Amino acid sequence: MSKVLPSFQTPIKLSSHFVSRDAQQVAKYDTDSLEITADVSLLICHGTADCLTDYEATKGFFDKCNAKDKEFKSWPEFYHELHNEPEDDRK
Repeated sequence: MSKVLPSFQTPIKLSSHFVSRDAQQVAKYDTDSLEITADVSLLICHGTADCLTDYEATKGFFDKCNAKDKEFKSWPEFYHELHNEPEDDRK
């Protein structure tokens, strides 16, 4: 991603009180001028038989994303590396 959009940052909004127990660090986090959010399109593809990452956790993450333009693509019985599944199955 850094080659295509070198200044792109993934928007992740955290509750600042979980950053540190040190109030000064929390204040620094809250005033960080580099914290930028942007509305981006989101595509998540996941194999339903993936044993390396949890399909339901990925779906839950997707459901919580606020992107206006988002799509979740399930690949039935596919494992983790969708691009390395048997070619006939990828059609």
